[in-house]
Amino acid sequence: MGAFRGGLTLRSFGVDGDPPENFRSEYATTLRAKAARAPDPDGDSDVTMGWAVTGDPLDTDFSEEKFHWNEYIVVTFRKDSLKVPAGLLDAHLRRRAAEEAAERGVEKLSRDERKSLKQLVERDLKRKMLPSMRTVDVVWSLAARRAYVWTHNATLIEEIEQGFLEVFGRNLLGEDPGGRVPQAKREALTPADFTGSAGGA
Repeated sequence: MGAFRGGLTLRSFGVDGDPPENFRSEYATTLRAKAARAPDPDGDSDVTMGWAVTGDPLDTDFSEEKFHWNEYIVVTFRKDSLKVPAGLLDAHLRRRAAEEAAERGVEKLSRDERKSLKQLVERDLKRKMLPSMRTVDVVWSLAARRAYVWTHNATLIEEIEQGFLEVFGRNLLGEDPGGRVPQAKREALTPADFTGSAGGA
């Protein structure tokens, strides 16, 4: 969901304060530190969250000109998930369990053996998969002290609020009535507003 695709309803929040004087270099550092990363197939978490460059969700190498456009901070929140579909995991597990049982000359594996095998099969499948990716554009108007978030998903909004605070040190406050930005505001937030002399004051 994005600022450049148009025609989408977004949510508007107040921002509690202005950025520091040296915000461009400071935010470049914090954005790189909190950049999106794909889940590790061998790790404990199937889900990762972080920030990416708007327009290229695979670009997490933030420089000042990539997120500071005229009077706007423009970034993309990225949430990756590396989960094996239950049906696919079950099919591969049944096959591997049958092969293991045949090699050992037993009728079937024990519950503990099957549990351990399931973990191995799931890890092997994750190593062959690409994570799914969900992105939400976030535009902070420094002049208006407002941030615009291109989603209505309550869980994503909570995650973005936390991520915004971690990166920018500012809270997102409240919402427009009904969670919708009027058409006039949506029309004002066009790609033309975010272009020009990138990284300008």
